[in-house]
Amino acid sequence: MPTATYTVSVDWDKNGNYTGTYDDITAYVRSIRSFNGFRQPFMNVAGEATLELELDNADKRFSPEYSGGPLYGKKWINLPVRFRADNGTTYDMWIGTVSSIHPQPGANGEKRAILRARGPKLILDTSKIYLPLQIGQRTDQIISNILGQVVFTEANSVGPWALGLVGY
Repeated sequence: MPTATYTVSVDWDKNGNYTGTYDDITAYVRSIRSFNGFRQPFMNVAGEATLELELDNADKRFSPEYSGGPLYGKKWINLPVRFRADNGTTYDMWIGTVSSIHPQPGANGEKRAILRARGPKLILDTSKIYLPLQIGQRTDQIISNILGQVVFTEANSVGPWALGLVGY
């Protein structure tokens, strides 16, 4: 049985390809905690998909205010995040957008950062759609019609406002 390798990427340039110089952050990941909807048996509705990464921040690259870091000046919120597994076949384990990043000292003085990301459920929950009566339609067709009206942009994502930071 092949062993899987894992890759965590952030699309800092938001160009959809995760191939930028700093996009692959796998080497900095210390721990991963992810949920894809249902967190316990018998739930009626899935919760938001979430991802929490503990990152090694010894060089302060995950500190948005650090002007000497390679990611300084980048927009930090609503960036695409992807967690993949590869055991001969590549699987997307988790896909979403960055909701926050918090640089902090560790228990023994080591520098770390906590990156939190969320799935698209918030956008789906807050979108307004207008469909005609769906008579004679299968469920998959109705869902497709609904998703066809949802616009996945930063404009309908909840993000912070930060004084003096371009792009916020």
